[in-house]
Amino acid sequence: MHVAIDPEVRRRHAALHSAGHLLDACVVPLGFVNVGLSHAPGQAFLLYDVDGGTLPDGEEAKAALVETVLDRAREHVAAALPFGAEVDAEGVRRVTIEGLQTDPCGGTHVRTTADLTGLQITRVRTKKGQLKLSYTAEHA
Repeated sequence: MHVAIDPEVRRRHAALHSAGHLLDACVVPLGFVNVGLSHAPGQAFLLYDVDGGTLPDGEEAKAALVETVLDRAREHVAAALPFGAEVDAEGVRRVTIEGLQTDPCGGTHVRTTADLTGLQITRVRTKKGQLKLSYTAEHA
């Protein structure tokens, strides 16, 4: 058996996966709790239930939410916060964005937030009391 890792595909996946963590760290403080996600190219999204926040109603409110989240994300990208990973006492791998948040995760990640470029929220949907943010990002 021969296994080969495509470095460009790995970089793309690392960017999307890391961007998902970063965006989540920017959305949760706004009063939302993550209940689902996908980091797959072309279909990356984060899904939230309301936890004290307010669902955006209308295009202006959605645009304002996107701007707030992306402003926070850009600040963290500029700060070049390191990503790290450790296995906890229960054997769960936890990924940390230094100073922001820690999540259970088995994916591949960039070294720092500064390795992310082209971070965009491409779609905002609200349905059945949930917020869904579709996004994209590239590896710098």
